[in-house]
Amino acid sequence: FVMACEILFVIFIVYYTIEEILEIGVSRLSYFKKIWNWLDVLMILLSYVAIGFSIYRTMTVGSKLQALLDNPGQYADFEGLGFWQMQYNYMVGVLVFFAWFKIFKYISFNKTMNQLSSTLSKSAKDVLGFCIMFFIVFFAYAQLGYLIFGAQLQDFETFGSSVFTLFRIILGDFDFQAIESANRILGPIFFVTYVFFVFFVLLNMFLAIINDTYSEVKADKTEGADEFHISNYLLKVKKLCDGRAGGVAMPTGAA
Repeated sequence: FVMACEILFVIFIVYYTIEEILEIGVSRLSYFKKIWNWLDVLMILLSYVAIGFSIYRTMTVGSKLQALLDNPGQYADFEGLGFWQMQYNYMVGVLVFFAWFKIFKYISFNKTMNQLSSTLSKSAKDVLGFCIMFFIVFFAYAQLGYLIFGAQLQDFETFGSSVFTLFRIILGDFDFQAIESANRILGPIFFVTYVFFVFFVLLNMFLAIINDTYSEVKADKTEGADEFHISNYLLKVKKLCDGRAGGVAMPTGAA
């Protein structure tokens, strides 16, 4: 069963490779203007790497097992193969992750999902500007926490750990008593100002950007023409088929 699934996977990848090559030949440079096409190319490349490694792994394990059977006293070194197996597992995980994102491409016919994707694409510039402002403030607090508490608290002993600690504070996972005991004056000031600016101000600005953009997109969809989605498409196909069937039946009945 596993071999049958692997063969079917290879057939699908070859088919989609040919399909993408033909599409590149027709669209040429405009093909690379769509993010979904870049995702398709990335997934195909990762799939070929996975296929190549699977073949290599099968051949290598077979040869090592055969050598071990021929000489049972010989040490079989599978350490290198185990390392590459871990890299293979990571790559397959990334491939499956991107494959799930492909679902958005096929559910864009739905009106609600189309509004959500339009909201994300339309708010991209505003979100980018917000991210720049957010990380300026965030890294400033991360550097401040590292310099003030780095010598006393393990959570701030390095700049990287300070960054992760501040992310945990946003999620509500923090130890205020440890921060206060490290510095009774600067500790509470650091914590209160960070929560105020990052949590109450910046995160609410982010939500406001998304909310305003979603309202604009929803208004545009309502005022403009109806968005094409799968239900309308199937309804039109059904009406077309019924019309053709009726057009053929009428002359037959008259005859």
